[in-house]
Amino acid sequence: MRPVQSVTLVREVPGWYEIQLPDGTRGYVSKAWTVVLPEAASVASTAGNQYKVHIIDVGTGLAIFVEGQDFALLYDAGSQDDLHDGEENRVVAYIKAVKPTLKRIDHLVLSHPHKDHVQLMPDVFKRFTVANVWDSGRVNKTDGYCHFLRAAMEEPGLKYHDAIQSHATRSVNFTGSGCNGTIVVREDSMMSSAPVPLGAGARMNILYRDPRNHPDPNENSVVVRLDLGDKRVLLAGDAEGGERELPSRPPKPDSIEGQLVACCAADLKSDVLVVGHRHALRAGHRAGRKQCRSGYAEGLIG
Repeated sequence: MRPVQSVTLVREVPGWYEIQLPDGTRGYVSKAWTVVLPEAASVASTAGNQYKVHIIDVGTGLAIFVEGQDFALLYDAGSQDDLHDGEENRVVAYIKAVKPTLKRIDHLVLSHPHKDHVQLMPDVFKRFTVANVWDSGRVNKTDGYCHFLRAAMEEPGLKYHDAIQSHATRSVNFTGSGCNGTIVVREDSMMSSAPVPLGAGARMNILYRDPRNHPDPNENSVVVRLDLGDKRVLLAGDAEGGERELPSRPPKPDSIEGQLVACCAADLKSDVLVVGHRHALRAGHRAGRKQCRSGYAEGLIG
């Protein structure tokens, strides 16, 4: 195959895609060297504004790219099993393929500092200008989170928002073999419930943020609802509702789902719920009319 050649995807198998050439010849290509494009751009349009939502195939993990006519947002960029960097970084390669002229990510949101949500993020700073980072502030002493935090603090002009405090600094010490030392975190305005303007007709609502040192960082998942024109997209990271139960059972009161249902169930009502690769907000599942699991590169809103 020639570099940057487009072919038809037949199916996927572990590590490979089966593809078909225009002459009907079939073969296999490595997933590490391939970007899966949507068959057709899936678009929401309101009063002349258009928005596209892409769930990027990162293997076991999550990465969601959202584009409007005047903004770009990335929610998570991590993987458990495809850790290629540089030009082989699957998130960077995908965005470059679908939006080759893009130079700036206006908002980068890290739901929580697990490898399958953060590991591919450092390369995003190398390839794009990043204007705002939204991170609960929950520290995970891993090389991946260390590289992410260091890249954010080295980004010129970046505004870093967490759920700890506003316009202050704090120091985080890392002792990993691949990333270590002290990183001074410069905080801009603190995360709040106030809507964050994204662009014309679009805003981000942060429904849940918690920087406390829970035993499992899943409990720190930043839950956001994107209002894109008249459509709502709910992104819940790996927010949990407690141990596995029948859907008819209520969530545990102290879980993220339990707290959201108790305080603001109406805010969870959405047109689209992007389901975490292991967990889902059951209330959001009931409220949403469409759902899509991570691991597929496709537009969501049509």
